[in-house]
Amino acid sequence: MSGHADFTGDPCSAMAVDVEVGVRELGDRLAGAHGLTEKSNVFDEREVLREHAANAKQGARVRDVRGDGGAFAARGDVLATAAGAMTTADLVASERRLISAALGRIDEGTAIVPARALERALAAADRPLTGQQAAAVRGVATSGNGVDVVEARARSTRRPRAARRPIARRSSRVPRRR
Repeated sequence: MSGHADFTGDPCSAMAVDVEVGVRELGDRLAGAHGLTEKSNVFDEREVLREHAANAKQGARVRDVRGDGGAFAARGDVLATAAGAMTTADLVASERRLISAALGRIDEGTAIVPARALERALAAADRPLTGQQAAAVRGVATSGNGVDVVEARARSTRRPRAARRPIARRSSRVPRRR
């Protein structure tokens, strides 16, 4: 379809144009900054279908919703990732700008902490750091790079769920299932 209204008098063809515009507008919203990548860098077919189903009118056919989802995935600004998910061209462009800006700040001599001050700060920390953590802090504080990236696995300081369960049962007086 061309996306232009049909003035031939056929109400069905005019309605089809309105539906196409609605699907296009939904696609633009989903691919935009406040769409599917607002809180996550990637999304999958399920999320696309959920959004199209939520936008569909009562009584919409499953095949039509799936078709709209497939058309969205085939848009030029929706990109497939190596892991089989999808992302948007705008998000990739934004990430490229951020990486380029960070790379441009390598060796700029910014925020270098003097060795004595750094060691005093490490010694005064309210919690002891592991050797790896201390090495990461030293590396960032003395690199002189405008931007450094530290990648680490998150660890929880909370007790494992199985260890918390008996306390929760006692405190809430919930009978134990047998």
